Amino acid sequence: MGKRKGDVPPPISKHSFLVHGKFMTSKWDFTHHVVPPISSSSTYRLETAERGAAGFCGFCDPADRRHERSDIFIYDRLDEPTRAMLEERLAYVEGGEIGVAFSTGMAAIAAALGVTVKAGDEIVAHHALYGCTYSLLTNWMPRMGVSVRYGDFTRPQDVKKLLSRKTRAVIYESPVNPTLELIDIAAVSEICRRRKVVSIVDNTFATPFCQRPLSLGADIVCHSLTKNICGFGTDMGGAVIADRARESDLLLYRKDFGGVLSPKNAWPILVYGLPSLELRLRKE
Repeated sequence: MGKRKGDVPPPISKHSFLVHGKFMTSKWDFTHHVVPPISSSSTYRLETAERGAAGFCGFCDPADRRHERSDIFIYDRLDEPTRAMLEERLAYVEGGEIGVAFSTGMAAIAAALGVTVKAGDEIVAHHALYGCTYSLLTNWMPRMGVSVRYGDFTRPQDVKKLLSRKTRAVIYESPVNPTLELIDIAAVSEICRRRKVVSIVDNTFATPFCQRPLSLGADIVCHSLTKNICGFGTDMGGAVIADRARESDLLLYRKDFGGVLSPKNAWPILVYGLPSLELRLRKE
């Protein structure tokens, strides 16, 4: 499928893009709204079986990863326009190829790990983590046959010693919640690259305004949109930013596990949270 009209970001700064987005988008049939509308439909008219088939293929065909996401919307849990506009804006400012939004930050982290590891694999994590991430790794991953080891990532040379032949993913935050320790993302990412281990960074505290882990070599970036990106304490959300090869699995994971971001939560983050991010973070 070819590039859709409006898919190329305009020649403006990332900060301006957060405020204005695209002048036109095929995500919705409008061209003159300053503020994008909220989608309030859980289902969409398909009109013909052929259109329905094209929509499902465009959404995600696990047997053929060459498909791009379609503008034929089928069901809210699969894809919908308001959330899709937020996802493409997040991906752009993080420097990733795709973004997939979830109902919470924990749903995003669970998805990032869920599409990366399987029974028999091992996760290596920094010893200080957000409490719910620690609980996910400690209480739930072992039930799925995934072992977890912890270490001090502030010394990258020690990370190398933690990895084993079973290690499939490394996960950490920087700055760390709640200690605010900083981890050398580039150094850890290079170690992971050499060992063919997927590096996952929770960039919630810094946001893409302060750092972009993908540009430092990380494979996957996670966010709790609830915090700095939303910024007003009114809406929950999460996101995973990665390369296009992971999009299919992330979309299918979200579809099947159901942790999808409501358009009514996506809209305030799209309209208020992201446009004010630079101003808020500078003051903070």
